[in-house]
Amino acid sequence: MKKIILCLAVILTVLIASFSPTHGNTPTVSVQGSPVPGGTLFVQVGLDENSNAGTVEFAEMTLPLQVEKGVGKTILPVPLDKKPGDYDLKITISGSSGDSAHHRVIPIKPKKYAVQYLTLPPSEEDKYEAPGVVAERAAIEHALKTVSKKYTWWGSFIWPVDAGISTEFGIKRYINGEDAGRHWGFDLPAPEGTPVKATNCGTVLLARSDFTLHGKTVIIDHGIGLTSLYIHLSSISVKPGDLVKRGQVIGRVGSTGVATGPHLHWGVYVGREAVDPRMFMHLPKSWQ
Repeated sequence: MKKIILCLAVILTVLIASFSPTHGNTPTVSVQGSPVPGGTLFVQVGLDENSNAGTVEFAEMTLPLQVEKGVGKTILPVPLDKKPGDYDLKITISGSSGDSAHHRVIPIKPKKYAVQYLTLPPSEEDKYEAPGVVAERAAIEHALKTVSKKYTWWGSFIWPVDAGISTEFGIKRYINGEDAGRHWGFDLPAPEGTPVKATNCGTVLLARSDFTLHGKTVIIDHGIGLTSLYIHLSSISVKPGDLVKRGQVIGRVGSTGVATGPHLHWGVYVGREAVDPRMFMHLPKSWQ
């Protein structure tokens, strides 16, 4: 299972566009990744000695460049609801002579996702209307919107548990005949109590044991809008503010919240948008 998934990730990691300077004020830009709904764009911008900061805007989202040794980097999501077509990528570079804007066209290709139909007993379905659910969703959304100043991760991400995938990312879900939106990550079935590992380095943003829908939940900030989500845990072994290393145990598999059995739901988000975690399992070489 894992070998197949990793090979697919390699196929998806392609050079979308590479733009070289045409004159002194035009930066070199490289865009790699998966240009499909639910995909991720890895952007690199070559900067001159007078440029020290910048932002990249795409699909109504703006994220900062992390600048090191004359290269600015950022990661951008392709929202799951984005329709195929050509879209503008705007790069704004700040330096001693002011700001300059540069535009590139990124072609987004179509991708089909499967449909899943689930049946939940009334006791589980009623949890969606339970008191506190609105606040629960708001707390998670607030954490996923975090954009810290610097990447804290390095190298490709690892699997949080050693398991296959029971439910894929991005599928369209219907629960008891009602539209339940998308599935925002992977479901990884494993025995109750299986250790759950941080998929990369970061800072714990949220660790809650009182959520009705998501159950025991951990969210890790990996820097500049990149976060990972772990839900339905049976126990949590970290707290907000903790610095965690890749592979560190942060909790254990459970079935808390709305769950049909023990499993880990693992999601990866860029600037609050859910993206296919596969892209982070095998990064472009310049990002490793």
